[in-house]
Amino acid sequence: MPARAVLLAALLLPALAHAGAPSECLVEAFAGERGIEARAAPDAGAPVIARLPDPILVGDAEVAVAFTVTAHVPGWFRIEEAGFSDEVPFVAGGRRVPLDRGWIPEGAVRTSLAAIALRSAPAEDAPVAARLQGLYRLPGTAFVLFGPEGVGLRRVVACRGAFVEVETDMGRGWTDRICARQRSPCE
Repeated sequence: MPARAVLLAALLLPALAHAGAPSECLVEAFAGERGIEARAAPDAGAPVIARLPDPILVGDAEVAVAFTVTAHVPGWFRIEEAGFSDEVPFVAGGRRVPLDRGWIPEGAVRTSLAAIALRSAPAEDAPVAARLQGLYRLPGTAFVLFGPEGVGLRRVVACRGAFVEVETDMGRGWTDRICARQRSPCE
């Protein structure tokens, strides 16, 4: 085994053993912070292998780099295939981010919701944990209709398979109805 591979294994094994076995998933998301450093392992002390670019201003809104989330351990998400989506018309240096695979902190992951309900478990037939569509009564007598695109996403908590667990203004639960679109609703 080459010396570099031995060194990398020595750096990664303690961090992975501490984090536990990753929960595998395959979901689309985007960066929710500026200055995100992707690390070689799910540990704040692991080597930084890439820095995700900050959002780009498109019209009157910022669009962040999107990526595929492939695993989760408490506090961390493994990402792959990072780059700017077709929502960004031109990116100096190209759309792709030079990153094969890395780990970013839990708070750095965002997604757009398309679900009208969150489930209590990562399954389509699980009981409803929170509704993301309906009527909300404003102080006084007015009612407001709301849907998933208007619900505030507080954080992405975990992922399993095609599902993510999210915490929103309307509650916490699991959904597979998400996307990495930032300027237009999920289809």
